[in-house]
Amino acid sequence: MPATQDPTIRASTVAEFRDNAFSLLYAHWKEVALNQNTFPLAPDWERYEALDAAGSLIMLAAWNGKTMIGYSVTILHKPLHYCENVSADNDVLYVSPAYRNSSLGRRLMKETEARARAAGANLLTWHAKKDTPLNAVLERRGSGYVVHEIIYSKELI
Repeated sequence: MPATQDPTIRASTVAEFRDNAFSLLYAHWKEVALNQNTFPLAPDWERYEALDAAGSLIMLAAWNGKTMIGYSVTILHKPLHYCENVSADNDVLYVSPAYRNSSLGRRLMKETEARARAAGANLLTWHAKKDTPLNAVLERRGSGYVVHEIIYSKELI
């Protein structure tokens, strides 16, 4: 249950994230992962550490006291076909269901935007599964976001 205080959002280290986010990551995976039988939840913490060491990771965590209640993780890179630009691609965004009727999701998105802009990104992309709360937020008039690509997938197993 949400506390009366406003949750805080701050940068997180990969170690702190790994040590505090698993229950949220699991809930997120159960809620939106389409191929759960063939793609078990298995974060590649070594790659996250490497991205962080390279200055290519924006890892934000939302906290209610000492409890992580949400996160936004974004990867910065130079696109292969547009090497003069920096793209910020959101890897995961999640808010605990108990906080979804608050401004926390919007605050995480705004903080992600600010940090991506400060890191020199020209473009920020959010990957939203069809018919999810994030998809609805991004489709709202006034969000400033437009459909950039449509991705289709097919299991090859």
